[in-house]
Amino acid sequence: MPCILAEKRQARRIRRGAIALVLLLIAVGASSALILRRAAVIETQNDLRRLSVILAEQAAQSFQAADRVLRAVAEQVAQDVASAEEGIAPDFGTQAAHIALARRMENLPQVEALTMVGSDGISVNATRVFPSRRTLLADRSYFRHFAETDDRGAFVSELVTNRVNGGRTVYLARRLLAADDAFVGVVNAAINLNYFNEFFAAAGFEDGTGVTLARADGSVLKRFPMSPDDNVAERMLTPAWYTTTAAGGGGYRSPGTADGRGPRFVQVRPIPGFGLFINATRQEAEALARWRQQAVALTLAVLFGSLLTGLLALLLTRQFALIARSHRRIEMDSMALRASEARLRDETTALEASEERLTQATQILRTTLEHMNQGIILVDGQGIVAVSNRRAGLLLDLPGAMLAGGTPFAEINAHQVRCGEFEALTAAQRKTFGTGRLPVHETTYERRRPNGTTLEIRSVPLPDGGMVRTYTDITARAEAEGMLALAASHDQLTGLANRNGFGQRLDRALIGAQRGATTLAVLCLDLDGFKAVNDTYGHEVGDLLLQRVAACMRDVVREDDLLARMGGDEFSVVLAQGDAARAAQVARRLLDAVRQPHLLGGHRVMVGVSIGIAVYPLDGGTVEQLLRNGDAALYQAKAGGRNRWCAYASDVGDRERHRMALESDLRDAVEQRQFTLAYQPICDVITTEPVAFEALLRWTHPLRGAVSPGEFVPLAEQTGMILDLGRWALEAACAEAAAWALPVRIAVNLSPAQFRDPGLLDFITDMLARTGLAATRLELELTEGLLLEQTEGVVGVMQALRDLGVRMVLDDFGTANSNLSYLRGFPFDAVKIDRSFLRALSSDRQARALVEAMLTMSRALGLDVVGEGVETQEQLSMLRHLQCDRVQGYLLGRPEPAEIAREGLWQRAARRPDAGARLAAAG
Repeated sequence: MPCILAEKRQARRIRRGAIALVLLLIAVGASSALILRRAAVIETQNDLRRLSVILAEQAAQSFQAADRVLRAVAEQVAQDVASAEEGIAPDFGTQAAHIALARRMENLPQVEALTMVGSDGISVNATRVFPSRRTLLADRSYFRHFAETDDRGAFVSELVTNRVNGGRTVYLARRLLAADDAFVGVVNAAINLNYFNEFFAAAGFEDGTGVTLARADGSVLKRFPMSPDDNVAERMLTPAWYTTTAAGGGGYRSPGTADGRGPRFVQVRPIPGFGLFINATRQEAEALARWRQQAVALTLAVLFGSLLTGLLALLLTRQFALIARSHRRIEMDSMALRASEARLRDETTALEASEERLTQATQILRTTLEHMNQGIILVDGQGIVAVSNRRAGLLLDLPGAMLAGGTPFAEINAHQVRCGEFEALTAAQRKTFGTGRLPVHETTYERRRPNGTTLEIRSVPLPDGGMVRTYTDITARAEAEGMLALAASHDQLTGLANRNGFGQRLDRALIGAQRGATTLAVLCLDLDGFKAVNDTYGHEVGDLLLQRVAACMRDVVREDDLLARMGGDEFSVVLAQGDAARAAQVARRLLDAVRQPHLLGGHRVMVGVSIGIAVYPLDGGTVEQLLRNGDAALYQAKAGGRNRWCAYASDVGDRERHRMALESDLRDAVEQRQFTLAYQPICDVITTEPVAFEALLRWTHPLRGAVSPGEFVPLAEQTGMILDLGRWALEAACAEAAAWALPVRIAVNLSPAQFRDPGLLDFITDMLARTGLAATRLELELTEGLLLEQTEGVVGVMQALRDLGVRMVLDDFGTANSNLSYLRGFPFDAVKIDRSFLRALSSDRQARALVEAMLTMSRALGLDVVGEGVETQEQLSMLRHLQCDRVQGYLLGRPEPAEIAREGLWQRAARRPDAGARLAAAG
């Protein structure tokens, strides 16, 4: 019995020991699995962190390179554009500006195109093609952003559809400011997102790793790799992503999503200055695949150990009765153990293969660094060069051994100092960048090397005290900036300074005169007869003439004097240390030089020149005063007979200032549409019912009040503003007449300048289609001055308009230039007898005889006749007696606003028998 009890106690101890050993095996296996899993997660996070740092740096370089070009263009605009009123189109809509923009893109493979957009949202210039198509871009987010805010940084747009090639594009944009800090537009770079595929692909993505480029608002711009069913326009909707980006970057685990993507590890790295983030991700299933295999092996080992322990306990409790069978089982368990060891060896082989893939990925990354267009050097916290590429050695002309690794950065800097690399820098720049000290803040500067190349050098400090420094060859960009500056300050046709260059040099000359207490003379020149040469022989001969005249002027002035072409046939001269006597002498020599005959293109042409002189300090103490008074003297020279010179006089300046002020106000009025139309009825002579209305232009100035058409219309014709103003008046009058209740005609005056417009016929055709007015209801009133010009061209345009159905009316017939042959040689439908004849109709027999003759001649030619200026009942009765067709004047109706004329026609229409049908058709 004691033996039995002892055996039982021994059996219980064996069972308890077996249970404890099993629990120990389970605890060790579980802790080992957790440790291995934690190691796998840390390894994945470190891999993703390194990947995100490298890719974020490369993406930052790409965007910063494009942004530097945008900043350079913005700085050039701020120098060359004085105000928002001037706009960017005159200086930056040229072919030279297009070429300069294209040169800026030569080292920017990530940029598809550069585009400059005016403050009205319409494109001014682009690198895709010249001349560029005018495209409305005011609805783009980057334009609205800068038009509505005062942001002076860079702006990256969402993914949008390119209106030129239909592709999906992201725009990097900056605002454009004039010299007075006014908003004048936007310059943008269309970023080719496929450019990022090259260095994204270099990182290797066989293990479930992906990269996403996203904006701060969560919109995805680029995903790699990208499957066919991926939606690139999706947003980063994970709350953890927004929390991480708000903290400036970091890592987190993202749970599974409804679109089928499983949990994944994420590392977020910001791209400073652009509101962009690089997201490096790896699927959790891929990251933990090796750990799962190891966990399975550990589980099997634990289970095996537990089973073995139980078997051993069972064998011991049975004491040694079953020793033989136990030996057999132990042998079988040994075989299983050997199989488990074989599996462990297989896992070790798989681990070695994974390490080999990591080595291959590292080699691919190294290959990517070696084929980058930029040089790169990474210096660790001890000041030793840890990473570099071959491009850095080529750009800096460094010996190969110096970048082989392990070289102190201070040694490289000392070598550069010995080679004179920093000689082109200022003393302050050499003190900052030439000492070899590692930076504590991000820095970027440009350095011209001794061999003539220009490098942009950017340094970014690292948390361990080291740095990443990149070197970019920007020689082509620097040359393009020089070309752009030259194009902005010189006239391409004559090689002289242009208006911008003239203004800058005149400022400097005036400052020198003020400091030296010397005089300075400004000569304003305008060629006489140039338009006739241009119109007669063509623009090619006109350009040759401008070049010849510029050469003649250059022979007259001295080298230290300034000669500029201000535009068209206008020139200016600044005489350094020039008083009134020397200015007069130079003016006479310029007159003699310019008026000499010139043989151009087989033609012998001659022009003259009018010159106005203003002298500092007698005629003004500022640039604006000198130019204004010089222009005033120029106008006086032209008024005195042209081909002469005139010095500034105060009374001339007062008259010219009034004219110039009125011209400025008129230009604002045309742009802001401050004009209205008044409508005066033209009535049947018998019934006095309106058969037509004449549209008369009216201008009410905010300060001057009502301005007479006799004052502003001639000024509009002299300055060319009549074209825009006349088109507006014509279309506004036709649109008003199209809505009238009665189909009466509308008469509109057409100036000779409008009639010379080659696009007049097309404009009237399109305008009638837009307004819906029948061509037969439009009358165009022409003055007799037009008929003194090129007869064949005038007759051709008049006939084409009549073919449309438009009626042609000869206005003010009977004035000083009248010629009865006009009624026979030009295709008129009606004539208007000048009001001066009607005033003398009752008292002057000769005036009555002339009116009768004009009526008889017109009726014989089948023309309608309108009597203008009917102000008394007696005049109306006499015109009825003489069988005049229509009459117009204060007796029958004064010019009235559109709503009054419209209401009167509705009332007349309502009184007619067919009023219902007419009003329904009109309304």
